[in-house]
Amino acid sequence: MLKYFQDDAPILYFLLNEGGVVLSINKYCRKLLGANIVGDNFEELLVDFQQSFTLEKYIHKSDTHHLLHLNIPNSLPRSYLFTFRRVNDAILVFGKSDAEELELLRSELLRANQELNNLTRSLQKKNAQLAHLNSVKNQFLGMATHDLRKPISVILTYTEFLLDETSEQLNSEHTGFLNKIENSALFMKRLVNDFLDVSAIEAGHFNLNITQVNPAEILEKSLVSARIPASKKRVDLDVKIQTGLSQIPVDADKIEQVMSNLIGNAIEHAPLGTTVCVALQETENKILFSVEDRGDGMSREAIKKIFSPFSRSSSTKTGSEKSTGLGLTISRKIIDAHQGKIVAESEEGRGTCFIVYLNKK
Repeated sequence: MLKYFQDDAPILYFLLNEGGVVLSINKYCRKLLGANIVGDNFEELLVDFQQSFTLEKYIHKSDTHHLLHLNIPNSLPRSYLFTFRRVNDAILVFGKSDAEELELLRSELLRANQELNNLTRSLQKKNAQLAHLNSVKNQFLGMATHDLRKPISVILTYTEFLLDETSEQLNSEHTGFLNKIENSALFMKRLVNDFLDVSAIEAGHFNLNITQVNPAEILEKSLVSARIPASKKRVDLDVKIQTGLSQIPVDADKIEQVMSNLIGNAIEHAPLGTTVCVALQETENKILFSVEDRGDGMSREAIKKIFSPFSRSSSTKTGSEKSTGLGLTISRKIIDAHQGKIVAESEEGRGTCFIVYLNKK
């Protein structure tokens, strides 16, 4: 009888010791699982989805068939009906296929596959709808912000004219009104420009004009516009530029936008009378641009969100300056488009440092 099971029958046969270790298997079992399972624990051959298998429990139910799943090498698990019987100091385990159970499993798999296909089609349809809505949103945002540029420019132009030409004829209260109008218009101009940048990036119209440029020249342009707000807040700019920097392939205007944004951001968070450190240096493969302030700093949680759209850092702007919450998002997208990297390092109470890595080739 045992010889029949061991040699010819398409039935699984295992001989186990009391600890559940496989001592012997039949030919069909060896073909299915491999001869190297001898010496393994029987439990290790199973795919126990419910983590409920114990050999002792099944031995006590020797007249019952148990549906178990075998882990088949290089294939999907297969289900068999097993019986367990104790013979002297050994345990005999027999397994056979159950056609009815296999058909049930096949039906379940087909139904699950059909449901998955339906969900996939539904998801693709919703993704297409979202992509269309996002495109419409970007188009509307671009048109709206573009149309806002002209009236904002008119407000700024006439406000500057009134401040320059009539400052001696106006009292301090009226001059203050004009300054508030100018500051609000400048903020609105930055807001419009940021929205236009974001809509262009999301619409896939973010094209780079790559040329070979000396990064020191880009930084010098950025510092020109940064020195005025720094002077108003009595913030010193400590600039260190390594001599003999290599030229790098970048879009000069976009990188100037990043540098101006980071320097301006540092000035806004710097306490009055402190120093903002700006550095530009070269390594073997990279150009490193860094900006560091002595502001409140940020927590680790805030740092994780700092490049997200409309995020607000936990640190306070010392001059109560307004911002769109898009500057750092745009900066990161610009650096990503250059295959570079931008990181933020901060410690609460000790300030924040932004570092930009740009490739030399």
